[in-house]
Amino acid sequence: MKKSYSYLLVFILVFAGLFLLSKGAFASGSVSNHEVTRWRDNHKAAVSITFDDGYESQITNAIPLLNARNLKATFFLITSWPSWTIPHDGITWADWEKATQGHEIGSHTVDHLDLTTLSTGFLAGQLQYELSDSQSTINEYFTDQKCVSFDYPYGKTNAAVEAATSQYYIAARGASSYLNYYPGDEPQGSPKLDFFNVWSYGADDPLDVNDVEQNYLIPALQNSAWLCTHFHEVQNPGPFQNFLDYLLTQDVWIDTFGSIVRYMQERIHSTVTVISDYSTWSPKIVLSVTHTLRSSIDPYVEPLTIRSTVPSYWVSVKVQQGRNVDIVDSIPEGKEIAIYYNVIPNGEIITLTQASLSSSLRSGKTCNGFYSGNFEGNVTVSKGQTCTFVGGSIAGHVKQHGGVLNLTGVTIGDDVYIHGGTFLIGPYTIIDGDLEIRNLSGSTPNQICGTTVKGDLKLHDNGTTAQIGSRSSSCTGNWIGGDLVIHDNTGHMLPFDNIVSGKLKCKNNVSIQGGGNTAEEKQDQCALF
Repeated sequence: MKKSYSYLLVFILVFAGLFLLSKGAFASGSVSNHEVTRWRDNHKAAVSITFDDGYESQITNAIPLLNARNLKATFFLITSWPSWTIPHDGITWADWEKATQGHEIGSHTVDHLDLTTLSTGFLAGQLQYELSDSQSTINEYFTDQKCVSFDYPYGKTNAAVEAATSQYYIAARGASSYLNYYPGDEPQGSPKLDFFNVWSYGADDPLDVNDVEQNYLIPALQNSAWLCTHFHEVQNPGPFQNFLDYLLTQDVWIDTFGSIVRYMQERIHSTVTVISDYSTWSPKIVLSVTHTLRSSIDPYVEPLTIRSTVPSYWVSVKVQQGRNVDIVDSIPEGKEIAIYYNVIPNGEIITLTQASLSSSLRSGKTCNGFYSGNFEGNVTVSKGQTCTFVGGSIAGHVKQHGGVLNLTGVTIGDDVYIHGGTFLIGPYTIIDGDLEIRNLSGSTPNQICGTTVKGDLKLHDNGTTAQIGSRSSSCTGNWIGGDLVIHDNTGHMLPFDNIVSGKLKCKNNVSIQGGGNTAEEKQDQCALF
């Protein structure tokens, strides 16, 4: 009998030890926790850029500047009015169809009437017509999207108009210059969120960038708010371009009116459920993300960003939802190890597991997968390959002529040459030689974050965006032992918060914005950066 008790005691002690081991895998000392971040990709604030009335300058001046920066806006069009009719200013429906390129098209009614004068009596039928016919016309011409956003003419609305609008649209924009806050986030004295009277900053032409920055964007960043802006004519593109470039230097999510509304509505009504948590016996986390929105107007499948804590030794995490698979790097946040990733709400379950990394790379010409460990040789990445190296070292040089290159926590013993493709370097990457980046094209932004380059860092002749450090904690500045040289780029260059032992030299760049850099000397376009 005593022997049986001894076995039982041993079993209990072993079970308790395993349980504590499974709990101790988390840096926080607790099981995982999960939440939907306030804004996409955990940005501090959100900004939407909207336009009214369909002026020619919106197509000729605004859209090219937006497209060059991979930014999407919302254009509210009037579908028929004798003095404002499409074609307006010589612009036709065909012109708008060609110019859309992923931008959102919303309704600004059929005739641009004050809807509050139509909200009662026999004119109520005209109100329904203004709302429904304009939507139908837009859906007829723009078959790749559905018109779900509305803009009140003159910014005028009342309870009856809002009730009617909600039958056709998911949200409507007003004209009063306030910020929009999640319920409960409003500072004292600020108006509450109303999705059918969204507050919006009316921009003059030319735009007063300082006014937007000081009175709206900085408070939005401080209070995790949504700044909606609206424009009419853009006859003076210079200030508008400066505004866009300034936005790109800030920790804000920039997207269409409809996308930001969907995200907010889904987040307000969403629940993250842990189906099964990490344990010694089941080293994975299984979640579901659901919301209670049910609408015939919109399916509400805007991707939501989830923050999840994971075991401390999960350097990279495989995130799978149905057939969609992504690998994300974990980051330390206080006593926790966290990851950020996007999922489709009300979709399939989400599974988080430690990413399987090959122990070592066998050939320098076959880097097409996820690797760690030490490689004694040179690595070449070509078109069609995706080379992800996490931890460890590469003794020789790295050359990229295409494909995708991701280097996180890797020590490179020689130079790195990137002459095509897309890349993400850092954090915690060390390059013992030079880093040269040239001849990049396409619309995918590239980043160098939290990296040590012991030689020179050179970027030239690139046609796409390159982020060299930033003011966001998700992409910290770099340490450069030689010079940082940025020249002859047509893509947008963004050098921020870098420590340069040599000189910071920038010239002949079409679009460059920066700040917070330290260097022995700053020259030409970077003199004030």
